[in-house]
Amino acid sequence: MLNDIRLHLDADEKAQANREQIFLATINQRYIRNREALIRYIPSIGNQLDKIHNNQLSIFVDKNGEINLVEIQSGKTVYAPNSDSSIEQQFLSWASNSAWLNLSENKSEYSPLMTNKANNHSQNITFHQLSNYAAQLEEWQTNKPIDTLVCLGMGKATFLKHLLDSLLKNQPRAAASLDVSNLKYLVCYEPNWELFKCSLYCFDWANLLEQAESLSLQLFLQIGTNVSDIYSDISELNKQVGAEQILFFKHLNMPVYNNLIRNIRLGFWNASVTQSNTIEAERKHHNHYLHLFSSVNVDQWKEASIQHRKFEQNMQAFKEYYPDIHSAFSNYSPHCWQVIHNAKRDLFNVYNQYSHSFMHNNQPDVETKMQAEHFVQYPSYDGLVLGYAGKKLKHYLHNSFARQSDFILREYENTKGSLPDSVKVLMVLGLGSGYLLECVYHQKDIQNLVVCEPNPDMFYASLFVIDWKAIIDKVETNEYQLYINIGEASSRLFKDVMSQFMQLGPYLLNETYILQCYQNPHLEQVFYEVRQQLQVLFAMGENFDHVAYGIAHTMLALKSKIPAMRFNPKAFLTSDNKQTPVFIVGNGPSLDENIEVIKEHREQVIVVSCGTALQALHRYNITPDFHGEVEQC
Repeated sequence: MLNDIRLHLDADEKAQANREQIFLATINQRYIRNREALIRYIPSIGNQLDKIHNNQLSIFVDKNGEINLVEIQSGKTVYAPNSDSSIEQQFLSWASNSAWLNLSENKSEYSPLMTNKANNHSQNITFHQLSNYAAQLEEWQTNKPIDTLVCLGMGKATFLKHLLDSLLKNQPRAAASLDVSNLKYLVCYEPNWELFKCSLYCFDWANLLEQAESLSLQLFLQIGTNVSDIYSDISELNKQVGAEQILFFKHLNMPVYNNLIRNIRLGFWNASVTQSNTIEAERKHHNHYLHLFSSVNVDQWKEASIQHRKFEQNMQAFKEYYPDIHSAFSNYSPHCWQVIHNAKRDLFNVYNQYSHSFMHNNQPDVETKMQAEHFVQYPSYDGLVLGYAGKKLKHYLHNSFARQSDFILREYENTKGSLPDSVKVLMVLGLGSGYLLECVYHQKDIQNLVVCEPNPDMFYASLFVIDWKAIIDKVETNEYQLYINIGEASSRLFKDVMSQFMQLGPYLLNETYILQCYQNPHLEQVFYEVRQQLQVLFAMGENFDHVAYGIAHTMLALKSKIPAMRFNPKAFLTSDNKQTPVFIVGNGPSLDENIEVIKEHREQVIVVSCGTALQALHRYNITPDFHGEVEQC
């Protein structure tokens, strides 16, 4: 969750405001210059800019002095911190983010991943296959330099600066770098007008337009257009100007871009190239698109081996204490997310075999340490203070104190305390790779750990990252609690989580901290539903007055020796009594529907009225044999 804007801003609001003020003049001047250049070179684009209003996306300057983009409503940023270096690394690792298309013979000549013509569009590509593809692509371009570069997604568009430097030969070309010596056509796709407008504050489009003219490089800006038409667009380019050696470079991880890159890599080039083969494929991989941008140097990573020491120790611990988990993951094969390993630094990452994206960039330990520090300082705390707005019960102590507390808490509603050294309950919704929990857990004394991971692939990854053996040993030594739920959807998940809190004590809901290690639409929905249900559970709990009232009545009944239960009650019932039906009557629509049944059999049954059902029965001249009050009057 490095895409949380709170991680990017300076904690000192004054310093943040000063930094933004310093950058304001520069970025506004850049925008004006870019706008004028677009009006001059590409009027169809430039003349549209004043009509575009940024209602969903905006730019900001982070605490490191770098420009980033943010979704206004959610506060999610497009890039993680240190975006400039990550964007440069992504461009340098161009081969792992690209797909090659050779139209010289009206077919995709370069598709080394395609092993069978019957392969469908939803086929996964393993990390090993991706690595081989990238290596061969770097070698292939030396024989057939590209004449067309198609960029998918602009973002800040600053990656184009590195392309321009290569075109102008401002820096020596490394062996594996992209050869643009024969580049004639540059096609840029950005379907979101707001995002493109943001890029005008970040990148010097004016200079690119000027240099493109001097280099005889034809630039095509496909802004606000449907990327699904890319097949006809490229076919037309091939027909009109003879574009043949085409490289598709994916800057952002959008579903349509991911489909395009995957299908071309697998050898598909037709009108449906931007589509997945089935809706089921999209549903199956519902949590692909964790980050809009990712940058990984694939040369540093290999597929992880289960012979890793930590994995083996964890599996042994689960075999002893949680045999079901051990059994589930003993011969586990990931469905989508594959664990990869940087042996030199002993780091792990998670690679998506369907979208070819990554959970982390090159330094997962550094990234998650930053997240952990932020969570410890500003934890997500479910301290649910539920007041009473009515008049009838406002004199109760609980409601009186809640009202007084509310006035005090209003003064501090924007102030949050840090994570205490001793945590009663930490609920983890979505483990991700596991680095974040590993970092947080060993900083604090967590007495009850509740882990919910809907995706088994992610829990499998955590077996390489988290020292589960140490956690289990600590739980057993201190008589703490560890609950792990894997692969459940929201409805079943809530039932399981609720049963855990009923065992621990529902009062602990008020001391529960929630850690969400990664974001995607599916997990966000699970998080929302579980939290809503837990709030309902908490609201239905007792308060001080109710408990005190109930205990007082119980103590009085015991002192007065009022019989509560008969010993061996069967001895006091005749055989006829034992066969007598009992109607337990509660108030509600079903009572109206069945009142005639009750009246018909009144003399053959025992009638027990509950709560307000007494009044309803009285209206029908039915006198119950017993009455029970289920709530206080």
